[in-house]
Amino acid sequence: KGLEINSMVGLVDVFPTVCDILEINEVNEFQDGISLVPLIEGKNMEERVIYSETSLNLKNKDEGGYGIRTSKYKYFKSASKNNKKIHLYELENDPLEEENLAVKEKKIVKKMENILEELRKNIPHENEFQTNFEEQSMTTEETKDVENELKKLGYI
Repeated sequence: KGLEINSMVGLVDVFPTVCDILEINEVNEFQDGISLVPLIEGKNMEERVIYSETSLNLKNKDEGGYGIRTSKYKYFKSASKNNKKIHLYELENDPLEEENLAVKEKKIVKKMENILEELRKNIPHENEFQTNFEEQSMTTEETKDVENELKKLGYI
């Protein structure tokens, strides 16, 4: 109660943390997160890079994207090969992510891109999943049903 953790963590860490607290050792070998129990116990943990993906935004008709976050930077780009939107934000001095530094800070962009591509190499079956996903399509009626449900939830 009242514990404040200032280290960067991800939602992917919740499941392994709960399993660790409940002493459940048989967890999925493909889980990406780590237990945060050491942080809860006041120990230091090495900072990690957090990977994230977004999918299609139905309201703005934007394609999805992917990126990484460290305690200092947030870097992400569009997933489309035709669209070259790249974003880099320095979070310590710009926590509201108002100034995109991607054009000014080419060396940092290159460093973040290398980290991102290395992380993406380790995503299991990414290409297979993407191909299967692209081959599937919804009917117009199914699309409207999904959009209506998302509206009810406040996403659109």
